[in-house]
Amino acid sequence: IKKAIGKFAFSLAHQDSGLLKKLFSPIMDKLVYHNLRNALGGKLRVVFCGGAPLNPSLLHFFLEAGFPIYEG
Repeated sequence: IKKAIGKFAFSLAHQDSGLLKKLFSPIMDKLVYHNLRNALGGKLRVVFCGGAPLNPSLLHFFLEAGFPIYEG
């Protein structure tokens, strides 16, 4: 069930703002994104990515989870 919830959160991050995203974003924040932020220390304020461009789907997921990512 954890895998299904994670896949749903990943697919939800790619959607434009709509009813489904507005309804499930707070739920995914509590179930997935909050745990991810805590696993990375809970105090991560910014992420820098360099060397190669980040996959756009991964970028959207991390932005939805609350990680500001800067590519250089």
